[in-house]
Amino acid sequence: PTWINQTLKTKLSEEAIKKAVCRLIDLGLLSRDQERRLYQSQPKVSTDSNVFSLAVLNFHYQMLRRAGEALEKSPRKVREISTLTLALTFKEFESIKAKLEKTRREIHALVKEKEPKEAVYQLNLQFFNLSEVPW
Repeated sequence: PTWINQTLKTKLSEEAIKKAVCRLIDLGLLSRDQERRLYQSQPKVSTDSNVFSLAVLNFHYQMLRRAGEALEKSPRKVREISTLTLALTFKEFESIKAKLEKTRREIHALVKEKEPKEAVYQLNLQFFNLSEVPW
């Protein structure tokens, strides 16, 4: 739990981490090797863009908060955060949304399952209205 807290830059209690690890093992997302070390059972995990649940919603809120923290805590050389503010037609909105979904799938496919990993990153793609939507 201490290593997980330090590595993932969290402030969770040891008990919360132990509970989360047990849950991830129960779900088949983590396993233990012969030396009882944890490893990721499923190399890639993704939810369909149509999946909606309170758990997914809470996850998105937490990752948005972590993105805000990264602006202050992570040097630019190890992060990429940028924005665009656009006026759009409904057709342009639909086109951009489809492109973002395709890009997310392509990035997911770039990650090689067998290569040893060196760091954990979170990629958030947000595209939301700032004004009232007429359609």
